[in-house]
Amino acid sequence: MRILVTTPEHAHLHRGGLALSVARITDGLARLGHDVTVVVFDGAGPYREDAQVPAERTTLDRAGVTLELIPHADILTAALPEELRTTARRLESAYLRLTQLADEHRPEIIVSLFPSAAGYPSALVASQRDVPLVLGFRGNDAGRNLHDARWLPLLQHCLRVARAATFVARDLESLARAAAPVMPPTAIIHNGVEPEILQRRWRPPAARAPLFGAVGFFQPKKGIELLLRAVADAPALRDRVRLFGAFVRSCTDPGAHGVAIRGPLPRAEALNALETLDVFVAPSLADGCPNAVLEAAAAGRAILCTRVGAMADLFTHGESAYVLPAWTPAALRSGLETLDADAGLRQRLAAGARRVAESLTLERERTAWDRLLRQAAAPR
Repeated sequence: MRILVTTPEHAHLHRGGLALSVARITDGLARLGHDVTVVVFDGAGPYREDAQVPAERTTLDRAGVTLELIPHADILTAALPEELRTTARRLESAYLRLTQLADEHRPEIIVSLFPSAAGYPSALVASQRDVPLVLGFRGNDAGRNLHDARWLPLLQHCLRVARAATFVARDLESLARAAAPVMPPTAIIHNGVEPEILQRRWRPPAARAPLFGAVGFFQPKKGIELLLRAVADAPALRDRVRLFGAFVRSCTDPGAHGVAIRGPLPRAEALNALETLDVFVAPSLADGCPNAVLEAAAAGRAILCTRVGAMADLFTHGESAYVLPAWTPAALRSGLETLDADAGLRQRLAAGARRVAESLTLERERTAWDRLLRQAAAPR
């Protein structure tokens, strides 16, 4: 089947969970024999350290997947004065590009991943060509943008005309249903864990006072500020917190809290940093299916998390994670102190988390996507 995928990020250019997920899903579909073209409407980062960001449309072959890279400052918008580079102009630019690409690649189905960025142009092009449209919601595109008056009507339209929609967590699907009066058939497809992550010989947690922390990009919704406040007046805990990543879209001054913080790391170094932690802390206020948490589970680390996103779907309190009962510094500090004092509990939760990760194979994820796309593309 000829599949055209639209997305704001891809691991060829970008860092982070969304970019990795897009590459993993589309590579998997190609391995199943589909003809996959991925149109990356560059969202302007965060970029990989070694990325060569194109200045104009660039076509590449990546492991059997055709990448069409459309720069953030496309010639259709870069020629405009800054005050005219509005959301509407960028959507129009994406639509014009997509019409050309659809004519070139002649897709049998269009998939818009993280559809806030190019979902509306994808819906227009799909409707004009009578091609089935599938939406793949990954996190903020449902969580934040369904609360945004600029995006809500566009996402409602996309959901109204789509043949199917996928979500990485049940609470995101529930929110979309509450915001959109008309919905297509939906499926929950949790992220898969790469075989090299599952098969890696992870160093076991050290026999010492445990280290707590996280690896990733710390947006406000990730709740890292909650962790900083929870340990602010507890030096015995604070001195054993390690954060590896950057605070983005946040006014928090990380250095004001006395916690050891490293900046963002290349992929291999980030995995090595994960290995230094004993408890992975994910106090998110809202989330999708965070790859960093799944990788920590695969590494056999105890998970301390909130009951949001796919973490609510996958982890059970006391069996595979310590799940916070409330989103407060006091609740988080209590959880940290409980895990700090009980090595046996940390070991049991780590073993349970590992079992969760082992169930999230790439074969399961690919099969679910393949089945959904074949059903969506079937004549009605």
